[in-house]
Amino acid sequence: MHGVNHEKHVRKKLSAMDLEPILFLLTSLEDGPQWTLQQARSAEQWYRRFHRLIHQYPSHAIVPTKAIDEFWHLHIMDTQKYANDCLYLHGHFVHHFPYFGVRGPRDRADLIDTFRQTMQLFEHEYGESPEQIEALFGRDTQDASVICGKCKSPPDATHFDKRPQLPHDVETLLDAI
Repeated sequence: MHGVNHEKHVRKKLSAMDLEPILFLLTSLEDGPQWTLQQARSAEQWYRRFHRLIHQYPSHAIVPTKAIDEFWHLHIMDTQKYANDCLYLHGHFVHHFPYFGVRGPRDRADLIDTFRQTMQLFEHEYGESPEQIEALFGRDTQDASVICGKCKSPPDATHFDKRPQLPHDVETLLDAI
């Protein structure tokens, strides 16, 4: 566990992270999500908290809700900013592993379990869960639609380095194109 001064330092870094360009993408692009400012600001708050959990619990896989994940995707799209922000906040690049939950039934069950553990961490740290903001996006918070179906921050790349492959008949089809 980190000391009080370290925690204040992390919170200061999180609040200093400039996410206005991401808010612009979420609310202003014609072909973007076109979120309301309320939706974008709510997701921004939870996205910052998501990064705090990544920092606070480096040995845990942290699975975001869909709203947090959509915010994360647009942050990642600005590769230079995302890389710099990760280095500033965490001292290393935070990878996004999009295959978690799609590598079979056991993997999907692991995703759901890890998502529940993440929501418990949010509850422990903040006294509330980001699942509540999913209603702002018209998603039912009582079903799995709030889980990003395949996204997480891997704490340990060795467990999460197995990527799915196309079936061989699809590869043959693609070779013929």
